[in-house]
Amino acid sequence: MMHKPEALDNFCARLKAAGAEILGPTNPYEIMRFRTSKGVGIIYTGRRGETWNAEALAARDHLDANRGSLAPVKIKGRRRNTATVSALMLRDGDDCFFCGARLDGDVTVEHLVAVAHGGPNHISNLFLSHADCNQRAGHLSAPEKVRIALSSRATTPSPGTPEVSQHATRSEVGAAERSGL
Repeated sequence: MMHKPEALDNFCARLKAAGAEILGPTNPYEIMRFRTSKGVGIIYTGRRGETWNAEALAARDHLDANRGSLAPVKIKGRRRNTATVSALMLRDGDDCFFCGARLDGDVTVEHLVAVAHGGPNHISNLFLSHADCNQRAGHLSAPEKVRIALSSRATTPSPGTPEVSQHATRSEVGAAERSGL
């Protein structure tokens, strides 16, 4: 742990350089509070010395291993668990479901089948999108959302990829799904 102010200043500088957001302390026992992609890290001081929460330890290990950015992922709309967003990015990548462009911090979590329409609130029914793309999609049905995604990404199909137009028949969509499109 860090008992010297210079070491704490060095750690703070490394956090800032990696994109962490330094927050103000919320009580007199906090030495440092910061937000990263790992969550909110807190370093406390007390009778037994410094105490680091799990997120602070994870950020320190991340910095020590030179793993790159710690910039927090901003999630618009309802507050979502960062573990859910991380799992979705691992599964789907960091591109918008609708337009295919990189999310770059503009992240919303959307249900493919709306909960109001009987869809489960489960990761298998979730995807990531830009806030604007999510707003444009509104409360559409799952097939309509997929149609928007396909038409937004429809540039020039790669060789051997079946083309699915906005007016594709069910059999054409099924064939495209079976072929991996």
